[in-house]
Amino acid sequence: MNTITTRRNPYIAAVLNTILGGVGYIYVGQTVKGIMFIGLFTLLACGFYPLSITLMLFAIIDAFFIVKRSGSQNIGEWDFFWNYKDGYRLPTNKIETHSKRDNVQSRSVTEDLPSAPFVQLPYAERQWIIVTDDTSVKVEGPGVHILPVPRNETLDIDFPPGHPRGKVVYVGHPTVANLYYPVAQFHRLTLEHKFAESIRLLVSLGASQVEVEHVTGWSRELGIDFTIPLDVKSGFQAENTSSSTNRLLFKATLNGSKEAHLPEDLTWYQHEPTWQRVADARMKYGLQTFSLDLRYEDDFGVNANFKSVVEMLGFDLGGKFEDHKSTVWRIVGSFDNVQK
Repeated sequence: MNTITTRRNPYIAAVLNTILGGVGYIYVGQTVKGIMFIGLFTLLACGFYPLSITLMLFAIIDAFFIVKRSGSQNIGEWDFFWNYKDGYRLPTNKIETHSKRDNVQSRSVTEDLPSAPFVQLPYAERQWIIVTDDTSVKVEGPGVHILPVPRNETLDIDFPPGHPRGKVVYVGHPTVANLYYPVAQFHRLTLEHKFAESIRLLVSLGASQVEVEHVTGWSRELGIDFTIPLDVKSGFQAENTSSSTNRLLFKATLNGSKEAHLPEDLTWYQHEPTWQRVADARMKYGLQTFSLDLRYEDDFGVNANFKSVVEMLGFDLGGKFEDHKSTVWRIVGSFDNVQK
């Protein structure tokens, strides 16, 4: 579906459709729809004047409210005002299927569009959310807009166990659209997710020895479970180092694999040129040893200032807040020989 992302004025859209039904649609970016309405309006005006007036009134109302209700963002070529509410697109296909999450319960989901239509918004507009049944409330502070999301639209959103909860503000994962963390745990869980992907990449490329060294920033105090990404079929022996002065955070010996491949659904990989070079050298040239940096340097706006705004608005952080530390870990090790 083609979408229009330039901001438009709903009053201008309505006035243009008053002058000639269809021009307002062209103004908001619905060019084909606008041309069709101009042709239809002209045809009806020649012999069916009352119908042309009715069509013009509809076009005025539709153009005004489609901009108003969508926030003039992500307007589809053939969308109408009833397709939008509170700045995001509503699901249109109600074909019901059943799925399970964590083997706990079945639920109905929308098959054509995700049951969480707000995730189609640009990241900056859906980065911070609260789950509430009152979506009419506007949650804004200095430089912060928190999107209220109905509970029934979060069925396909992945939250940590025990969530979502009322009054808690959640932050969207920067690379996974349907993954949200409480503000308090955002940095720990996001760094853990990135670390898990880096190790999963190396295991898939055939790593037999892996060591993680602390360079700057967070070390063990963040409480990350280093063994999580090694939940793979190949056997391994892992060790979390215990000395607080030791730069070595973790090391593991794996069975390895001579068949190197890229795992599916990598999300950080496309943003990490060093990871890509290691993978390319391994798969094309049989790279034997590797060294790559795991960098977590962007706070994604989740910092002490954001914490104070959330608290000022009377919302919950979801636990003890962990502020950002610019962090670099070095991951070194070796691969098995590539199968010939």
